[in-house]
Parts: sequence; C-alpha cells; structure tokens
Amino acid sequence: MDITTSIYYTYSTIAQVLAAFLALSGVFLIFKIQEIKNDLLFQANYFLKSVDFFKTIYEFNIDAQEHLENLEIQMNSNKVDELLSPIQGFLSSFTPFYYSGADRKTLIDNNEKLIKCRDRINVIQMKKRFIKRLTVTSMISGILMILISIWVLNNAAAMNENQKYYFFIVSFFIVIFSITNMFLAIVLSLYDIEILFKGKRRI
Repeated sequence: MDITTSIYYTYSTIAQVLAAFLALSGVFLIFKIQEIKNDLLFQANYFLKSVDFFKTIYEFNIDAQEHLENLEIQMNSNKVDELLSPIQGFLSSFTPFYYSGADRKTLIDNNEKLIKCRDRINVIQMKKRFIKRLTVTSMISGILMILISIWVLNNAAAMNENQKYYFFIVSFFIVIFSITNMFLAIVLSLYDIEILFKGKRRI
C-alpha cells in the first residue's frame, strides 16, 4: 500500500471519527453544563434561605437589600454567571457579629454558611468557564482537522512525499489536541457534578 492510499484511508477515517466524537461530546457537555447551571441556582437559592435567618434579627441596610434584590433578578433571569457579584456585595454590606437577638455562635455559624455558599458558587463558576473554554477549543481544532482532511483528500494526488509526511505530523498533533481538550472537559464536568452532589449532602 503506497502512501497516497494510506492518506485516503487515514484522513477519511479521521474526518468521520472526529465528526462523530465532537457531535456526541458536544451533546453530552451541553446537558452537563445545564446541570451545572441548575446547581448554581440551587446554591443561590440556599444562600437566600440562609439570609432569612438574619432577617429575623435586624433589618438590612439599603445596600444589602439592593444586592439581595439584584441576586433574585439574576436568578429569575437564569443569569448564573452574574450570581457571585450580588452575593459578594451583600456579604460586604453588613457585619452580623455586632447585632443582638442571637448568641454569637449562632451568628458565626449562619454567617459561615453564607460564606461557604459563596465559595461554592465561585468554584462552580470557574469550572463552568473552564469547561466551556476546553469545549470551544476542542470544537475549533476538531473542525479545523476535518477541513484539513477534506483538503488533503482532494489534493493528495498532487502532493509530494515531503508534503504528505508534513500533513501527517501536523494532523496527528491537531487530533491529539482536540481529543485531549474534549476529554478534559468531560472529566471536569463529571467532577463538577460529584462535587455539587456532595455539597448538597452537606447542606
């Protein structure tokens, strides 16, 4: 079998396998990202419920109330990427340890719940952004490889031996890069769901 025949078999297989892999992986990650969004909303809702404890002790200042209203707006709009800002703003707007009406330990415990909830949302959002970057990078490199495969299949007969080997090497690295990025995105999405599940158990 000469190298031209090998190129036809190799690049036709690469194009088909990558197209199928990217399609299946993309659908999988779309569902996982939606699950992550739901868990972000769960954490934000838990934050609001934890805030209810402090409402029984004193009235929040105007800034704190505005941050809570903004948080509810972001939740109702499903803008999960904007949840952290109002939560951080709320936590910066009051100091619960200086109010009467509850013992100091109860205040500290409830305030720690709010802080842990904020930290979880921060970590989840960071991982969500990382998953999306990995997915987009994998998709772009995969589509690029498919286009290269189509071009090579149409021009293999006119290519010299050096060009053929050059495209083999370049294609190998692009394929590995694309599959590795998608694999990492899938692993990280599964890891995200596990962490969120454990977080719910703790709550």
